[in-house]
Amino acid sequence: MPKPMRKAKREVTIVKAGHDETSFRVVFDLLLALHAQGGYAPLDGAIAAEAVYQALTQDATFLAYVGDEPVGVLALVDIPFWYSTTTHLLDI
Repeated sequence: MPKPMRKAKREVTIVKAGHDETSFRVVFDLLLALHAQGGYAPLDGAIAAEAVYQALTQDATFLAYVGDEPVGVLALVDIPFWYSTTTHLLDI
């Protein structure tokens, strides 16, 4: 029976995204790559940029890095339920 291959340990760092242009570009680039892999609808750059800006201003956007390379994003936004004025966090 063959030995299982050992994967190199990759250290992941999670940081809170800032409100600056660099954070915007990192998040936007990651989301563009995600859309390219299987977006269900055509990309509207203005709407996408507005969504990224909104997420960054709500102070709940986190970036994952392996070394210096950004590899993931988690953005939480506070939105109301469609049937109520009560809000909840949604990951976008």
